[in-house]
Amino acid sequence: MRAILFFLLGVLSTISFSQDGSPDLSFGNNGVWVHELSGDNHFVEDFVETETGQILVIFKTNLPSENLIRVIAFTETGAIDSSFANDGLLVLPYAYFDTYNLKIHALADGKFLISRTENNILFLSRFLNNGAIDITFGNSGTLQPFSNEIHSGFSVSMEDPYLLTLGLDNSGAEKQLLLKKFDANGTLDTSFGDNGLASYTLGDVSNPSAGNLISFGTYIYFGITYTQNSNPFKKIIRFLSNGVIDGAFGENGAIINPIEEEYNTHFSIFENGSFLIGGSYYDNSSETLYRKTIKLDPQGVLIENFGDNGFIEDFTQGMIQENQRFLCHSNFSDWEGGITPNYGRFFSNGASDSSFQFQYNYLELGSVVGKLLQSGKLLLVGTDIWYNGPEINIVLQRYNNDPLEVNEVASQSAYMSPNPSSSIFTVYSNIPFERTPYQVFDVSGKKIKEGFLTGQNPSIDLSHFEAGIYFMKFGSNTFKLLKT
Repeated sequence: MRAILFFLLGVLSTISFSQDGSPDLSFGNNGVWVHELSGDNHFVEDFVETETGQILVIFKTNLPSENLIRVIAFTETGAIDSSFANDGLLVLPYAYFDTYNLKIHALADGKFLISRTENNILFLSRFLNNGAIDITFGNSGTLQPFSNEIHSGFSVSMEDPYLLTLGLDNSGAEKQLLLKKFDANGTLDTSFGDNGLASYTLGDVSNPSAGNLISFGTYIYFGITYTQNSNPFKKIIRFLSNGVIDGAFGENGAIINPIEEEYNTHFSIFENGSFLIGGSYYDNSSETLYRKTIKLDPQGVLIENFGDNGFIEDFTQGMIQENQRFLCHSNFSDWEGGITPNYGRFFSNGASDSSFQFQYNYLELGSVVGKLLQSGKLLLVGTDIWYNGPEINIVLQRYNNDPLEVNEVASQSAYMSPNPSSSIFTVYSNIPFERTPYQVFDVSGKKIKEGFLTGQNPSIDLSHFEAGIYFMKFGSNTFKLLKT
């Protein structure tokens, strides 16, 4: 027995338990891959993980004789995938200085889509998994959703095999946001909206700017910022999946994004329909970058007990995990443009998750994009900053992050006290409620009261009802209440 015990202790001593937020030592050299490419400078625009684990990165490159937009492919282990295009590199025929908003999207069949805005016009191009243009998509591989005379292209949302595009009609005094839906081959879905087009009238506004576009369940959401009568507005707008504005959402299909006007914002959506909104802005006078994250309930009401006094300071750009915890970044930028990444993980109520400790282990970067992989791990793809030269390399870094399969919302435990009570019953819970609907029934099954549970340990008042037995239901919970 003693020999077995010592053997087990020896085995356990060889096992290393990875701290969430620490470098993934199974990836590259201590969690880092550095790839030297030709060019004086590189700038990462976006990356995506395919279903097979391949990483596709779209980036801009300055060469002595020309400037290029390219895609590079990496294997799941971080090595260059030489089977892709020309030894792992694909040169795109796009105008370098006129092209922006470059995004890359993976499709289920192994193909990938690149969206870009060129001279204020939105274009989408589809490629085969080897990097060749897919001529069966759109017009010889490229789709222009909106005409260049009157429409400005904004953003794209993938809901494979469909895609949604958002644009702006600037042709008249009354500005309109336009939504179009296309099938897998770039054909307009005429069953969507009015013969394939859905619209939202902004009115006589100035400086309209769209945020992200999200297809979530049976709804379509997008953010918009504009100025009207010298007053700034930030809104989140919701359409039904058939292209009809959802008038039951907020006021005529729109809710106000309450984050301050100077912040550029990005939102994500929790499983229960709540909104996680991150924002940032740079104050030139103080030379300070400000960041914050807030949360709204599914109807757009600010959750005031989220984080610290209703917000998380110094973190933005939330990435929500399946268990409803989320990661945000608070990257530090120096005055010469160098970026030092930093991430934190939080519970859905905004409390910091101390089991995640980010341990950055590389030099400053000139550009960086961070995303969660299918495994739950955090991948950063960036480029060296010029002052750490002379080479400007493409850098991949992978960090441990347990996806924590148990949904923390489902693990909520609650009890009622006092019970019996002559009037007030308090719901005690290990996790604060976020506008959770409840109902109270009498013994005959008649509903006598309903409402929402909000915050930590909310109470309900049954003082106006007769003494007897009642049943309270919320979520998957049912409690028997004895009213005295």
